[in-house]
Amino acid sequence: MAALKEQYVAKRKPGRPEGASDTRDMLLQSARHCFVSEEYRKVTTRAIAEHAGTNLAMIHYYFGNKENLYLTMLSETLKPFDDDLSRRLAQPEKNNLADVIMAFYKTMARFPEFPPLLMRIMQNESEVGQSYLNTFLREGILPRFQRMLADLQRREQIDPALDLAKLQVVLLSLMVHPFTMPNYFGLHDDNDPKGKDFMALGEFVASFALRAVAVK
Repeated sequence: MAALKEQYVAKRKPGRPEGASDTRDMLLQSARHCFVSEEYRKVTTRAIAEHAGTNLAMIHYYFGNKENLYLTMLSETLKPFDDDLSRRLAQPEKNNLADVIMAFYKTMARFPEFPPLLMRIMQNESEVGQSYLNTFLREGILPRFQRMLADLQRREQIDPALDLAKLQVVLLSLMVHPFTMPNYFGLHDDNDPKGKDFMALGEFVASFALRAVAVK
């Protein structure tokens, strides 16, 4: 996964301009906003720069081009949850299913529009980013998530009779699905910038999951 991140996460160059960190972050936020709102091919770097309140030169400086900006945006949005899984696997005795579920909801509640973008990418073979996401999920998040479930099962926090492959599908569906249809569930609220509705749902899902997987 380290090589994968090096390939897709654009690095800053030496001699960065004043306010560099803020500008880079604003470009990533604006890219996420623009790419969620429009298909990749319809989004221009000029539109992203204008939304961020900067100019095209800053996109070229930090990311090189539109595709690198796009892939960096995907990687850095997913990074907090990916890092959380890595930390938990390094300290298996501290693993807790409820905490992992809440870590995902905490990450995505900041960007509730992001999971629908991921679904759009995965369902469209011509979409830029599909190869990256396939690798990121198949070599990163999914196997680590299953290893964590296996560890919890060995420690009898998950019923040994449960099929972990099927359990992983069910748990990930519970975690991701609400973000893909927020309006139908009354979860989309522009006046809720901290994602309180999603966090409350995450607590419910975590509690429900613990009861469902408990050793009988």
